[in-house]
Amino acid sequence: MKKNLKIVSLAAAALFMTAPVFTTATSVNAASTTIQGPTDSVAMVYEIHGTDVAETNRTLEVNSPVNTFNTITIDGDSYTQIDSANSNYYVKSSWVNGSYNPETGDVESDSKMVMRTSIAYTGSGKKTGKRYLAFHNTTINYPKVKIGSATYYNVTNTNDYIKAVNIDGKKKTLKKNAYVYDQNGKRVKTATLTKGKSVTVYGSSLKIKGKSYYTIGEKRYVKVANF
Repeated sequence: MKKNLKIVSLAAAALFMTAPVFTTATSVNAASTTIQGPTDSVAMVYEIHGTDVAETNRTLEVNSPVNTFNTITIDGDSYTQIDSANSNYYVKSSWVNGSYNPETGDVESDSKMVMRTSIAYTGSGKKTGKRYLAFHNTTINYPKVKIGSATYYNVTNTNDYIKAVNIDGKKKTLKKNAYVYDQNGKRVKTATLTKGKSVTVYGSSLKIKGKSYYTIGEKRYVKVANF
């Protein structure tokens, strides 16, 4: 009787090997931006195949226009694809998201709580269709970036930008004494905020049971009519 032999191909065996960490975040549309960094500096262009990263002889000067596409992370470094969606050429993401630190060459980032549900925008100010939910921590890059008339934070390792006012807030002065409410529109047992007090509000107003409120803290709100 012949024995049936099981043959395992090298290709199949390779599936069991541990691969390097390789994360890709896809951008639906190209974003037009510029290389951002210190005057007279240049951004190195890399050629990437899979997880292999190689420097090229090409560099891009600060303020050079560039079209960006996908963002990938290899060994903890974030790279943004340039030229076309099929290109193998990338620059480090810090050169196109405004987070390049000229002293260290690294991205400065921090984890911050998003206080108001935030629409994500591209580097050219177009909506991506994504949202970052309120009262969740998100890692963002410094410094803030001006896009059009608004100020944004770049979300680390992505091409997403969210409005800084949804994280940092802005000061508004109460014109009336004000109660504080929860997410269900119920009054919270806390001290009344007095007329003339400067209060930090986050993002645009929102509706709770038909009435307009500003977010002033985690699941804490004050009626817009009091400002």
